[in-house]
Amino acid sequence: MKTRMFAVVFAFLCSLIVVNRAGAQGCVPAKYYSNYVSQSFNDSNFNLTQTVTTEGYSSMDLEYCPGARYATHTPYVTNTFTAPNGTVYGGTSSGQGGCVNCYITAQSTVTIVGTPGQTWTDDAGGDVQCSLAGIFWSVGGPGISRFIQAYYKCTNWTGGQCAANGSGFHPYARCNPHGDLCDTVQLDTSPVTDGGWPQYGLFNAVFINLTLADICYVGKAGTRADMCHSPDPAP
Repeated sequence: MKTRMFAVVFAFLCSLIVVNRAGAQGCVPAKYYSNYVSQSFNDSNFNLTQTVTTEGYSSMDLEYCPGARYATHTPYVTNTFTAPNGTVYGGTSSGQGGCVNCYITAQSTVTIVGTPGQTWTDDAGGDVQCSLAGIFWSVGGPGISRFIQAYYKCTNWTGGQCAANGSGFHPYARCNPHGDLCDTVQLDTSPVTDGGWPQYGLFNAVFINLTLADICYVGKAGTRADMCHSPDPAP
């Protein structure tokens, strides 16, 4: 199934602190690390797959910081989902450590099976730990993933079809707004099993709230509807 992929990027860049030869008390590396989060949604079985990646390197002049020559930097990723019953899927894992100025990476992929109407809590992020200084770079935080089965209506019904807008997407709005990003969606893949663009439909979606961004995915296993029904089966 073709889904729109989104990646949430957490990128932090700190300035390099240059210490002189005479009497420097410590060394702080410039940090060039990023944390990426991406998801894919298969609504035929309400599978949500999330991949979290930490990667990058730091920069330090080892001539002025000879003690750092023997340090190791290790990347970590946190990728967890907690079901409504408290069961936790995923966890925190590390990648291969390397020298202070080496490129390092760590990645984790977790797949869960949700149920329409359920709200899961999740955590996505990463950090880098130094064998001498401990954690010196960290991003991420908790969020939610809510599985939805809701009625939608086309907001650009033209010539007997849900026509694409100027951006090439087919716009739909929830018949019963819930106050999140899934209230209005712009689709480039048909949301129903017959591959068309209905005026009304019962669509399957997942709303994902992360620390720095909200995301909505609409699947393609929905069905047509004859009107804008209320209430939704599983908001």
